[in-house]
This record gives sequence, C-alpha cells and structure tokens, in this order.
Amino acid sequence: MGKEGFMALKLGMSKAYDRVGWTFLEAMLTRMGFGSHFVALIMSCVTTVSYNVTYGGRVMGPIHPGRGIRQGDPLSPYLFLVCAEGLSSLLKHYEQNRWLNGCQVARGAPRVSHMLFADDSYVYCKAKDDEAERVLQLFNVYQRASGQQVNQAKSSIFFSKNTNEGTRDRLCNILGMNEAMENNMYLGLPCTMGRNKNAILGFLKDKLQKKIFSWESSFLSKAGKEVLLKSVAQALPCYAMNVFLLTQEICSNLEGMMSKFCMIYKARYYPTGTYLTPEIGPNPSFIWRSILEAKELVCTGARRSIGGGTSVSILRDPWLPHNQNPYILSSHPALVGKLVSNLFSVGQKRWDIEVLNDLFEERDKELIMSIQLSDSVEEDLWFWNKSSSGFYTIKSAYSYLQQKTATADLVQNTEGFKKLRQLDIPQKVQHFLWRATSGCLPTKVQLNTKHVNIEMMCPFCNLSAETIYHILLGCSFSHSCWSLSVVSAAGVNYSEFNTWLFDLMASKPPEVVREAAMVSWKIWTVRNELVWNDKTCSTYEVVRSARVVLDQWLSAQSQKYGALLIDDINNVNEHWQKPMLNTVKVNVDGAFFKRRTSSGLVVQQGIIMDSLLKLFLEAELAWFNLKLQK
Repeated sequence: MGKEGFMALKLGMSKAYDRVGWTFLEAMLTRMGFGSHFVALIMSCVTTVSYNVTYGGRVMGPIHPGRGIRQGDPLSPYLFLVCAEGLSSLLKHYEQNRWLNGCQVARGAPRVSHMLFADDSYVYCKAKDDEAERVLQLFNVYQRASGQQVNQAKSSIFFSKNTNEGTRDRLCNILGMNEAMENNMYLGLPCTMGRNKNAILGFLKDKLQKKIFSWESSFLSKAGKEVLLKSVAQALPCYAMNVFLLTQEICSNLEGMMSKFCMIYKARYYPTGTYLTPEIGPNPSFIWRSILEAKELVCTGARRSIGGGTSVSILRDPWLPHNQNPYILSSHPALVGKLVSNLFSVGQKRWDIEVLNDLFEERDKELIMSIQLSDSVEEDLWFWNKSSSGFYTIKSAYSYLQQKTATADLVQNTEGFKKLRQLDIPQKVQHFLWRATSGCLPTKVQLNTKHVNIEMMCPFCNLSAETIYHILLGCSFSHSCWSLSVVSAAGVNYSEFNTWLFDLMASKPPEVVREAAMVSWKIWTVRNELVWNDKTCSTYEVVRSARVVLDQWLSAQSQKYGALLIDDINNVNEHWQKPMLNTVKVNVDGAFFKRRTSSGLVVQQGIIMDSLLKLFLEAELAWFNLKLQK
C-alpha cells in the first residue's frame, strides 16, 4: 500500500429488493440498450404485482406496491444486477474524475474501486477525509435515484495496516460506520487473514464441533454415523479449502473430532496391537468385517524399515527383506519379546555378529546382515513394498491385484496388444478389437455369465452358442465373409479369437491385418443390426463395406490428397429416370484409387433394368486393374 492508507467499505443495503424504484429500473433498462417492447414487458411483470394479507382471520387487500422487486422471483436477481450497474457506473464516474482512488494490490496492477456481489458491495478508496466525503456524496446521489438505502449498521470499514488509530476513528465518524472486526466473515469465509491462521480458521473447528454435538444427542447407528461423517462432516471444510490452505493444526483438530465421533475401533478390537495383528473377534460389526477384508492384502506388502530398531519386534513384525516370508523363522527362546535394537553391538549401530550366529538360522542371519543401517535414521517406519513410493494406496493395491490375477495368456499376448495399438485402422475398430481380444465383447454367452437371462444361440446360424470366437470366426456366416476377403479360411486351426488375431499380426503383412480387423468389426456391427433392428446383410456387403470404410479412413488420414470436389458432386442431378421404350439401362459407377494404382467398376445395386423396370440380370461386382498412364 505504500505510505498512503486505504480503506474498504463493506456496504449492506437496507431492504435491497424492496426499495428498488420502478422509474429507476426502467431508465436503467433503456440506458443499457434494451428494446422498448422488451422494457415494457419487463415493467409490466414488475408493476402489476399485488398482495393479500391475512390478519386476524381476515384477508386484507389487494395491496398494490409502488416500488420493489419480488424476492424469490427467478427474474428478480437479474433485475437487481441492472440496478447495481447504476452504482457501478457512478463509482467509475467518480474514479475517472479522480474524486475517488481505487486500491492497487501491487505496483503496475489495475486499480480496483469496487466489487459487487448480490446485494453486498465493496468500495475501495484512500483513507482520507475528502474521499470519505465524496463517498457520502456518491451514496446520496445513488439513493435519491434508485430509492435504495445504505444500512450503516450493517456496513463496516476495513483499514490497511498503515492507517493510524486517529484516522480510523475520524473516518468511521464521517461515514457513520464501525470498523470491521478481525473475525468478520463474508460468504462464510474470513474477510482478512492475520498472522495467527489457526485462530482465524478456527471457525471450522467450531462449526464441526456443533454438528457433532448435535449428532451425539441422537441414538445413531454406526452406519448412520459413517454416512454423516462422509456427507456432512468431511464436506464442511471443503468450501474453505477452495480458498485457503488449512494449517496442519486445523487439519489435525478436524480429523481428531471426526475420529472420536466415529468411536475408534482400536479400543475395542486391538487396544494393545496394530491393525495387522487382530482377529475378527466376538460379535464384530459389519464395518469391522469390511475393514478386515483388506487386511490380507495389506499384510502381503506391509514391511518394517529399521531405523533405531526400538519399536520393531524380532518375532512378530515383518522386517526381513524377503518377498515371500519377511518373518523370522528361528525359534530360539532368547528372542521372545525382544526388539531389533537388541541385535546391535553395545554402543554402536551395527549388527552384533556373535549374537546373530548364536540365535539365528543361516537363512535369517543372511537376511539380517543384508539390511543396511544408518546412523542418521532413528525412526522405525512402516512401508508397503508393492508400490515404488512405499505408500499404500488404492491405486497401488489395484495394480498389484491386477498383476497377481493376470492370466498367462494376457502375459504372453503383451506384444500382441502393443501391435494392436499400432494398427493403422480407425480408433473405434481398435477399441472393438481390444474388447474382443480381452474377452469383453458382450456376446450372448458373456451376458449369461453376468446373469442376463437371454437365449445363447448365435443369431446368424442358430446352431451354436454365441461366443466371441464363434461369432467372428466359427459361424458359417463368418466363414463366408472370410472366404470373400484376402484372409481366406480364417480361424480353422484356432479356438480363441485373440490367438488367431495375434498370430495373424505376427505373420501377415499390414494390409492383410487391416482387412482382417475391418472385416471382424463389420461382422460384429452386422450382428448388432440383426439382433437389435432385425436387419440382414449379405456376406459380400460385409466385405465391401469393410473395405470402403478403411479406404475412406486412410484417405482422410493422408496428407497427400486434397479435399473431394464436393461442389461438383452436388451439382450432378442424382434423380434416377427409367430408360426409354425398347432400351436397356445399366447404372454404373467407378472409382480410381491412387494409393492402390487400381480402379473399380460396380453396377448400381447389381441390377440391369429395361424400360418396364423388370429384373433383367443380377450383376456381380466387377474388379479390374488398369495400368495408369503417365
């Protein structure tokens, strides 16, 4: 702020909505550029209101007000913003004439003269008598024009630190407002932050404590308490955390209150041990059973890191660097109840070789000797060896379980999945192949395993159960499709679709693999059309459509070819006309494929028609290669 002091006036309007003048509102709407018809409609909504009041059992009214906008009306907040724009414009006018000087947060930053939120306003200016007089003058002008009134009792003043006490008292007397207290709140958050963050943010602790005390008076079940903790207690500090970084003390206090309310299970189930030691115990609650479900998983990776060794039991804790069994196997009586620190040399932080030789088997001794001790580390820590960070997280546990339960086929097919992601095919086809090779395609057999009660027979042949392999390779319909493609006789020597596809990617050129991918995808889309829309498709159309989609996609991905001449195509008259009498009409179309250095010819719909539109001949697709001329 420099040497000059500044002040911020927090203004509270008295009956903000009820005092809005209708003439002022209409003038503001007109000045802001709204059309006369729109302004008339708005003012009709505002001015035609009437009220009835029930007093002593009698209805009094109707009462026709002469000002104000109705609170609760969805239109009212927007109309109030229009009125607030008048105050904003007046403040800008005073600032432009240098009657008021806004506040800068730093040198070179823009000056801020005011901030408006709903019916609350902040006005910033220098902490001087003349500017305080100007503020009063501004308020009087705005109040006479709009009909609104500044409530001085609800308003307060914040001063910068370099404003002395005498100036503060004098300005408060001029403006008729009180100086804001340190714990003043706005929108549920502190207006100012001092050095003692714990005291300022202590309101979070008070709010949470009131909530918990009100809950404790009710006879809530444990499940009910859990719901309240998750839905209410944990949500209370979230709003403040969007703005402030809570101190560690505040976080500890909040967690402590929630833990105490939750009635810590340690006191009941393992008062002298750790989470890894207790059994399920007598009469366990549902929540405790749920917590213990994860115990086995946590124990598989829970380990102790040796610092000073003063809190690690030699026999009970998992502290040896061994993945399968981190516990001591030796059973010498002298080890019972002893700590790892007892294995150090007297006065030194190193392993006592003589003690190790006397008390431990060879396996345990070698593992202990492999642990490196540090003079600078004294704390014994827990860590989880299934994650690189040492922390147990849901993500690391999920990854570990995924690796543990992964089948041998998936491990062997890792290279196949990499090649699948590199295929030059549409992304939707890649996604389809990933689902098919992972066993996630919703065939009828797959749906039945998920307890969907449907008929499992193949929709094409109705002879076998619809598995991924059958619908894509084993069905007679699929066989016919593959016989028309470059991947003929597909799937004869295989029983799984993923094995067939991965072997194909390893042994065939890319263009063959691309066609296999597209035909597989098209078979599945045709199957869906049959199941859901009862639409059939020929095997020839399956292969042709798969090739067309691939060609169009590859052309769109290539940077070598320009855009299609859409304008020229649209100018062609596409309305079909029947041939003249005693003539035959053949509808054909052709295409040149620059990438393939070839061309194709097709008879439209495979039909030749005479003038009477009788079916004359059904034509097949005719492919031929043309040698391109330079």
